[in-house]
Parts: sequence; C-alpha cells; structure tokens
Amino acid sequence: SDHATASMAIVAAFAMHALQRRTLVLFAAALLICWSRLHIGIHYAGDVVGGAVTGLAAALAVRLSYRENSRLDAFAMRIFRLEAKGCGRQFAFGHFGSRSSTAWVMATVAQLRF
Repeated sequence: SDHATASMAIVAAFAMHALQRRTLVLFAAALLICWSRLHIGIHYAGDVVGGAVTGLAAALAVRLSYRENSRLDAFAMRIFRLEAKGCGRQFAFGHFGSRSSTAWVMATVAQLRF
C-alpha cells in the first residue's frame, strides 16, 4: 500500500529526529490510514504491513546514507533554490543560503505545532 509506505516513512523520519510528541501524533494518523485501507477493502493486511515495513526501511536507508555537505546535498539544494514560476522570488527553501537541506527540514519541522 502506497499510503502505508508514505505515512510510515514520515513517522520514521520524525522519530529519527527525536521529535516524540509529533511522532506520536503522526503515528496515530498513520495507523488510521493503514486501518482505513483494510476497512474499506482496498488492501489485504499483508499489503498494508508490507507497505509500512517498506516505508520504515526506506526512511532508515536514507537516514544512514545521506550526508550533509555532500554532492547529493548540493544537488538537492540547487533544485530547491529554483525560482517560483512568475513570482520573481525563491521558494522558502532558498532563504537558508548555504545551509543544508537537512537544516531546512529541521527548521520547517520546528515550526509545526501539534
């Protein structure tokens, strides 16, 4: 299930950044998403469990393999600094200057309120 994969990957990303309260809220939402896939009969339980495991594994793989100030980080920041079409200003990603994309994600997450 793509829904299970995406929701559990998001939960794992928050958990790996030690954001407990947000992780709990997102985990509850992910469980509801997974349950809804079963309840309305779109997926079998194995599909949902497989999707959840895939999401957790993918988030862990990214966390273990990603390094700040690497070529991949520089490439990602170049993509995020693209100018918004027709508005002449950069996306919110670009306002951190030389900081890494991880710093942008952490700053964005820190602004969320649950």
